[in-house]
Amino acid sequence: MDFIDWSQVVWADVITLSVLVLVASFIGNFINIVFNGNPITGAIIAAMLFGLLYIGWKHYPHGIEFAEMFGTQVEQTETTN
Repeated sequence: MDFIDWSQVVWADVITLSVLVLVASFIGNFINIVFNGNPITGAIIAAMLFGLLYIGWKHYPHGIEFAEMFGTQVEQTETTN
């Protein structure tokens, strides 16, 4: 059984993506409450907003990497199978 190597987790990515999910959830729930929708609609809106935020953050050429935001360096290791 393979276990997670916690030293290889890029925590800057985890934190940044968690914040994007939080923002998308707040906006999706707000739109759901304002327009009296059902919870499924809010979840779909939140998922779509997260997708848009993720694409915008990851692929827009702003020149900021996740790790650079938090001043962390992640050592890349090569694995051979």
